[in-house]
Amino acid sequence: VVHLLFECWVELNARGGEYGNVLQAAAWQGTKSVAWLLLVHGAAVNAQGGHFGNPLQAAAWQGKESVLQLLLERGAQVNAPGAFYSNVLQVAASEGKQSVVQLLLKHGADLNALGGECGNALPAAKTWGYLSIVQLLLKHGASRNI
Repeated sequence: VVHLLFECWVELNARGGEYGNVLQAAAWQGTKSVAWLLLVHGAAVNAQGGHFGNPLQAAAWQGKESVLQLLLERGAQVNAPGAFYSNVLQVAASEGKQSVVQLLLKHGADLNALGGECGNALPAAKTWGYLSIVQLLLKHGASRNI
């Protein structure tokens, strides 16, 4: 199907629908090979739109580490604004994806970035009862006063 998209000259960065664009849909599904093909053919790694805000947040929501790593290697902005949760670290903390939180911290995610439903990643992890993520965020310097 992806090859058919390329043959038909489909605009890879067209916006619309729940996923915002085809790269965000591939990130949500966790299909690294499709995400890679889309990126190689010009899909915008930081494209905004859709329910998840951007491809990085879609992959984090699902805990798709291999796709996250690919997106980060291809220039995804770890602190880019998103949609519902405001930033990717808050997504990972809210969804209980500890290994994703660790990966994002290694790539410079802002521990105290504000916005979204819970304010930032620390209260998001607290709200949903992910105590190991709370401890991880505090260990890395998250502010208790936000």
